[in-house]
Amino acid sequence: MKSTISVIILTYNERLHIRRCLTRLAPLGADITLIDCHSDDGTQAIAEELGARVIEHTWPGNQAAQMKWAHENVPLRGDWILRLDADEYLTPELIDEIKSRLDILPPTVTGVTFPLIRVFMGRSLRHGNPTIRLLRLWRNGKAVCEQREMDEHMTLLDGEAIPFRHGFVDHNLNDLVWWTQKHLNYAQREIRTALGPSALGELDPANKETAASASTSDISPLTSDTPSASAEGSSVSAREHQGAVNHGLNLSGNAESPSDISPLTSDTPSASAEGSSVSAREHQGAVNHGLNLSGNAESPSDIIHLTSDVPSAGAEGSSVSAREHQGAVNHELSNHGHLVDTSLAKRRLKSRYAKLPLFWRSFAYFLYRYFIKLGFLDGKPGFMWAFLQGFWYRTLIDSMIYEKEIVDMDNDERVKSGGGQ
Repeated sequence: MKSTISVIILTYNERLHIRRCLTRLAPLGADITLIDCHSDDGTQAIAEELGARVIEHTWPGNQAAQMKWAHENVPLRGDWILRLDADEYLTPELIDEIKSRLDILPPTVTGVTFPLIRVFMGRSLRHGNPTIRLLRLWRNGKAVCEQREMDEHMTLLDGEAIPFRHGFVDHNLNDLVWWTQKHLNYAQREIRTALGPSALGELDPANKETAASASTSDISPLTSDTPSASAEGSSVSAREHQGAVNHGLNLSGNAESPSDISPLTSDTPSASAEGSSVSAREHQGAVNHGLNLSGNAESPSDIIHLTSDVPSAGAEGSSVSAREHQGAVNHELSNHGHLVDTSLAKRRLKSRYAKLPLFWRSFAYFLYRYFIKLGFLDGKPGFMWAFLQGFWYRTLIDSMIYEKEIVDMDNDERVKSGGGQ
């Protein structure tokens, strides 16, 4: 029997994209549902005109919570579930691959990953970015969405995921003002995710539109995302966050777990028992993995580990409160399922990026993406993407971390001097 597919698309004011997204989906013959956040630009009418079902649900604050609500409250009849953002679409080649391969997959395969194709300023970026693979197709009932403020991934409850050859396209048509505002929101979320919900307060309500319509594939700092991107953020898990606490949080940029820009530290000497940052063996591992900034480690064992040289923090050495840390632990424990290998490797690489020194890491990352990964071959759009997403955005986050460190230090000094509040 031919497999059926149900599609979930989260929307808010996506008039600019929704017709393209749904039109490109038509050859798949899927049942399409929009979970809309009370759009006021006519998104719903366009979707219904093209045969999609529209269900309104007030924005709960992030995509993960909206996806969770959809899973728990929207009946999805398909054998497989496909997740898309409105500014994304499937290529004809991917649709053909889905139609030809889905019915012959063994029962042990419960998920499928697709490579992401990035289009920026009207140009497909073929250089300067590692290959991003995302779990976007899974058997009904076999996956759940991580509950994270940003950089969430779908996790499989059982079975395994396999890669398809052909990809889907992320091509947002909004202008750079919108893009910049979206990344300001992303930066706030990254800080809140890493340092706890109270780190920067609530997101500005005026930014609801960009927060609600942000693509998770644009978020990712190490994989051009996030999100991903990533839209594909240097979101830190409870374990990794605990490592940050044990090392004095390291708002200087020295947190805990696998590295992205470690290969640039080629002059690092061999580590002694007391700890140098990178041993000769680990550095050689980085070289052997092609500088391994790609986030494409085959498995966790493919990711090199750096040894932090930051001493353990005492009672006064951490900028993260016990309450904030417990919140991170509770947050992590609320997730179920397991990440596919590509998502797990990317998460670990991103957390290693967090242990590198502030400001230096964003500059090194730009150099890596633009020169070593040949981003300059993509012309002006390639430079804009490497600079804005790889350098400006990451430097903004570092600046916000540095600002918070200074504020915390000032507050501590006032308390010690008896200055009160």
